[in-house]
Amino acid sequence: MTDNTVAGRDEQPGRALAELLRNWWESSARDGREKPTQQSLAKRLGVDQTTLSRYLNPAHASNAPRRIVEQLHSALRAPADDLVRACALADAAAEAAPSRKRPAAAPAPGTASVPAGPAG
Repeated sequence: MTDNTVAGRDEQPGRALAELLRNWWESSARDGREKPTQQSLAKRLGVDQTTLSRYLNPAHASNAPRRIVEQLHSALRAPADDLVRACALADAAAEAAPSRKRPAAAPAPGTASVPAGPAG
């Protein structure tokens, strides 16, 4: 496996995470096992199916939190080597998310944005 670490994908850790999680889910049907449905997997993780679907979709902006990543890794019996990378991607996506979701606070209408202090 090539070393596609977080540093190689800094600009979109959430997308890389979703691709990895999707790969785990798609690859879970091996050694005679059936791939779990998203609904059954979501129930095991304690999330709804729509949320899980968003976590597995690289085109969606919802990123799985680290707790879900760790649970998915275990439930899908993903390769052991992938967990460190997946957790790093989850952490990077979580750090990037607040800056995209929270706009800068605007002053209330009618208030001046002049620093307080002595006049003149």
